[in-house]
Amino acid sequence: MSPAIRDERTTPSAIYISWLPIAEPTNGNSDVTSYSVEFDAGSFGQEWFVLTGYLTDFTQTSLVVTE
Repeated sequence: MSPAIRDERTTPSAIYISWLPIAEPTNGNSDVTSYSVEFDAGSFGQEWFVLTGYLTDFTQTSLVVTE
């Protein structure tokens, strides 16, 4: 998927992110059934936390992350 973008609605207590959907031909001509959004919590890629998706049906293209 495209890199997630933090949008202008972000506040100190909520991060608003969005991304572009995967479409043909990038999707290999197959339906996308979920996106996985992970966050490194400022660890510079040393540790990752799954925020949503991966094992569930999550096809939205935006997410609000709060505490």
